[in-house]
Amino acid sequence: MHDLPDALKKYPKHLVDRLSHDDIDKIRRNEILHHSILDLLKLQTDLGNDVNFCITQGIEIKWQNQFWHRALFRAFFAFVEGMLYQFKQIALKTEGTRFDCGLTMAEIALLKGENYDLKENGKINVRTNEFPSFKSNFRFTFNILSKAFGLTQGIDFNQDDSWGRLLDAYQTRNRLVHPKSVTDLNVDDKEMENIALAYKWYSEQTKTLAEAITEVIQKATLEIRAEGKAKLDLIQSHAQTFFLQMQDVQFLQSLLNSEKIQHLSKDEIEQVNSKLDNLKRVLAENFKNMPRP
Repeated sequence: MHDLPDALKKYPKHLVDRLSHDDIDKIRRNEILHHSILDLLKLQTDLGNDVNFCITQGIEIKWQNQFWHRALFRAFFAFVEGMLYQFKQIALKTEGTRFDCGLTMAEIALLKGENYDLKENGKINVRTNEFPSFKSNFRFTFNILSKAFGLTQGIDFNQDDSWGRLLDAYQTRNRLVHPKSVTDLNVDDKEMENIALAYKWYSEQTKTLAEAITEVIQKATLEIRAEGKAKLDLIQSHAQTFFLQMQDVQFLQSLLNSEKIQHLSKDEIEQVNSKLDNLKRVLAENFKNMPRP
């Protein structure tokens, strides 16, 4: 049972064996998706704390030291890019789950960061595209995340000039992490204003998106529970019918084995046997087709 999803390992083998391979695979995929969401939350906490620490330290000294300016840009975009990667992993892992939206082969390849060409020997060469454009990667990630969870509205890129401010702040970050002169290390007031507005916009947009995804997941959870209850009700109904038919079989068998049979004619005995055989066939068929939990 070591290959089973963790959620099934606590159940007896004879119960797990009644599940189809498709059912087990869906449970496994949902479990993988769940772990991806937990990874996202952990990363969000750790990198978010880095950003908040930089802001706290900068405020304490009234932003008089350029070190905390540069640290804030590095921490914020490490936070954003780390979250983008985890968002893509979540979208990728919706495949085969209840949220499977039918990602295209191109979308899957981009989520994996892969592209392909052919070698001279005719074999496929898989190349990893590790550094896509920040702008296109950002838009693609949130578009595909909205698609994966069936959201009608995703990130609002047209809210005032916040999206442009984020892109400007990213250019400042690039200059800071790849300086070519001393002047490249200085962050002016306009650039600090950019990152402040970018941070506010990003936080608001991702919060709204997370709330929408949470609502979708909660709705799906309720639907799964309702489906489970309906299935259990159906199983109970079939079980009741099955046991009633078993009682009829037992009654007819006891009749044939009792002294009362002496008072029955040959035709009546044949009718009882015929009815008994028919009930046994129906009973066997019902047991075979009885829904499984």
